[in-house]
Amino acid sequence: MSVPGISNVPRRWRNWKNGLLPLLTCLTVAGLTLLPLRLSALEDRRLTGVVHSEELGEDSSFPARTPDLPGRLWLLAQRNSLPEHLTIVEQILEGEELDRTAALALAGLRELEESGVLPEGLTGDIEGFSGSRMFLRDQSDLSSASFVEMSTYVQKTADYLQLCLDGESGRILSLEVYSILLAKNLTDAETVGQTFLDGLGCACEFWESYGGEAVFRVLGTSVLYMFRQFGENLGIYPYVDLNAYYTDADRREALGLGNSSTGVSYYDG
Repeated sequence: MSVPGISNVPRRWRNWKNGLLPLLTCLTVAGLTLLPLRLSALEDRRLTGVVHSEELGEDSSFPARTPDLPGRLWLLAQRNSLPEHLTIVEQILEGEELDRTAALALAGLRELEESGVLPEGLTGDIEGFSGSRMFLRDQSDLSSASFVEMSTYVQKTADYLQLCLDGESGRILSLEVYSILLAKNLTDAETVGQTFLDGLGCACEFWESYGGEAVFRVLGTSVLYMFRQFGENLGIYPYVDLNAYYTDADRREALGLGNSSTGVSYYDG
């Protein structure tokens, strides 16, 4: 006895329907396998060269291939001038780690007071800091180093300080200060710069000065160090000599040695 309608369905259609379920199962499994990988790759591309936060375990590759001081200054200068050439990761400091780093920052500021870079009495009312650890990796050669950025506001005097510590030596590498004490104790920017760099132990040469600014070059690099003091403001920071950077990039490209798009390193370490 035949069931109405079933006998009229061609056998090849019944066979095709029987194979449909396994095919759909295979496609589902493949999608679940490949989709996360694709999303992960897209996320990696989105995060490259920008700041993001994550927990770094003991087996983390940050930092790796840590360069000497001029190389670390090159990383910090790129962060200030060419951050797109870096991979940047930050972690907020808390608890005991924040306390230890705050003590290191305060000791560094007091050392700068004693040397005359900062006016005497600037650190007397500082009570605490907030900060984060920063890891910078050069995308061209994968060299990387850690730094700590700290800041504090002194309510009693309305002073504000922001600084960056070297993760290797613990010394202050850059500094921004607002304080009325600076206006009362104006110091020649070139003298401030030479004193600061001598204490840092960095081989530099005087480059130029104008007004309340003085610039030094870190030998063997395309890093310039700026020292700027106007009234109640003091700024100390490294940055990239962009004129030398792009001129050298064009020269290297013409010689077939690379170009700026590949992240040429301008540190001869």
